Amino acid sequence: KCDAVTTSGWAGYSSFTTLCNAVTLPVLQGYNSLSIPSCWTQQYVIPATSGSNISYPTSSASPTTSPQEGTGFAYWNSFSIPSGNETRLVSIPMNTVGVPSVDVQFQWFHDNTLATAAGYADEGVFLEYSTNGTTWTTVGSEVTRLGGVNGWNLKTFTLPAAAGGQTLLYVGFRFRSRSGANCSIDAVDIHATPACSAQPTVLTASSITTTTATISWTAASPVPASGYEYYYSTSPTTPTTTFFGPVANTVTSVALTGL
Repeated sequence: KCDAVTTSGWAGYSSFTTLCNAVTLPVLQGYNSLSIPSCWTQQYVIPATSGSNISYPTSSASPTTSPQEGTGFAYWNSFSIPSGNETRLVSIPMNTVGVPSVDVQFQWFHDNTLATAAGYADEGVFLEYSTNGTTWTTVGSEVTRLGGVNGWNLKTFTLPAAAGGQTLLYVGFRFRSRSGANCSIDAVDIHATPACSAQPTVLTASSITTTTATISWTAASPVPASGYEYYYSTSPTTPTTTFFGPVANTVTSVALTGL
């Protein structure tokens, strides 16, 4: 301002984005907006600048992949990305105060049909966590593209105790390329470790009619003391509030009606 009545022109402007608030658990994240979700970020690891981007398509090739849920998934184009490049997909900031133990589940696409030589064996993703977004700790072993059953597979990790009781926690997925075939992840679920963490397996549907069906499963080990809850829907998304049951812990099938 030059004097009481005159001013200079505006010098210009600068844009900025405020930080995201840390959210409480659970965090359920699909990748259905075809772009990185709000408050999620990516970090170039190798090389640290001008690295390779993670993308969010509705389908991909090499191998042929479609979403595990919804309309999109997170995709690392390791078929084309230079071997050795690494990029980290970073979750929304979370607050785990009052949560002594944290589990991370996600769907991972295994493929054993392309680029199967020994040089591709360590192409995949590392699960990591951080309490500041800068220093990262790797959890368990790398989840590789090769191995497992072809297609989407559920992966479950329990984070170290240090991840609990934090005012700020991030989960990271550090992708590594070997220029072999593409890697994909979907349906991330970050939640407090349940008191009974064993889950039933081999869920199947049979005796299907226009309005009825029977669902069956293999019992969890150890068997949960209070039985099982179940959920069915026309959408393959993780339920958050409405469940059916419980049924006794000796029950391993349920007849559904009114479908």
